[in-house]
Amino acid sequence: MILMTSPLNRPPFELEKIRRIALIQPSRIGDIVFSLPTLSGLRQIYPEARISWLVDERCKELVEDHPDLDEIIVIPFKAIEKALKEKKWPWIWRSLSQLKKDLRKRSFDLSVDLHGLAKSALLVYMAGARHKIGSSNTTGMKELSGLFSKEIHPGPGDIHTVERNLAVVRYLGGPGDHPEFKFKITPSHQEEMDVLLDRAGYEKAAPLIVIHPGAGWLSRRWPVERFAELVNRLKKGLSVHLVIVGGAEGGSKEEQLFQRLFSLIQVPVINLVQQLSLKQLVALLEKAHLFVGNEAGPMHLATALNKPAVVIIGPTRPELTGPYGSRARIIRKEVACSPCRERNCPDLKCMKAIEVDHVFETAQSVLKLY
Repeated sequence: MILMTSPLNRPPFELEKIRRIALIQPSRIGDIVFSLPTLSGLRQIYPEARISWLVDERCKELVEDHPDLDEIIVIPFKAIEKALKEKKWPWIWRSLSQLKKDLRKRSFDLSVDLHGLAKSALLVYMAGARHKIGSSNTTGMKELSGLFSKEIHPGPGDIHTVERNLAVVRYLGGPGDHPEFKFKITPSHQEEMDVLLDRAGYEKAAPLIVIHPGAGWLSRRWPVERFAELVNRLKKGLSVHLVIVGGAEGGSKEEQLFQRLFSLIQVPVINLVQQLSLKQLVALLEKAHLFVGNEAGPMHLATALNKPAVVIIGPTRPELTGPYGSRARIIRKEVACSPCRERNCPDLKCMKAIEVDHVFETAQSVLKLY
């Protein structure tokens, strides 16, 4: 059944004629998580439509075998970025031309841009859907993306990106009021995690805390020395198992961060840095009693799984891009220059203002609650 929207906000096309949909969100972990409820909402509206997701190859695992998805179209952005650096213009032209040809063959009726930047606008153009709409996202559609898709505004006020994306669902006549975050994790992924944890000496009687000290932006990283101190205090002060994750599954270059971290840790921990696939990371987080980390992909996975979390946030606005869910405790200090979008801030005043005592006491109180 097609769910209808109000006559005053009705799309200028016939909803019942939408049969092939291109969902365009080619970004990283957090953005993929924020888009999952929109995928489920589209499926509710169009139970018989063929829905394809255009995604970066580095994040395709997160949507593989999703029950509401028919097709994953992998966009080789890593190879394209490398070719751009090496100025391999003929290869880039051939690759993009072939991608456009492949997309146009699908004859999409509708494209939904949930990224709102130049690279997603390029994909909107190449997909060539008859109708094109896009999410207003954090601060609106940018880098000319609004020229390619009709921007769907969620309304006034500070609205989380999950809700901004769901404005597309409401525009198309869907409910958009009960966000669903679905992940397809097989028994084999759970078994793989059980083996890894058993080998590391994990005893199921003790709570499992997953700690992620990395982040894509340098300005979102709490000082590594404080993470090390937190790890030492958690292990010495509580009867818990600590698992450190990061690197490969997060997608950012964090080698020096982890070298420094492990040089300062004085207690036994389970080191799974650069050892997990995204599916395995989700399987691990499903087993966790608590997540502690910065604003980054693993945090968004943990909160989407409705896990208790202590989230350290610095320059950004948590009401827009922070954890989505009621079981997360946000630790943030307001400073004169916040909020900002500075990825490589040299001062890190907002992060340095957060003390280890505050994070430790919050983690301890959350564990007592659950």
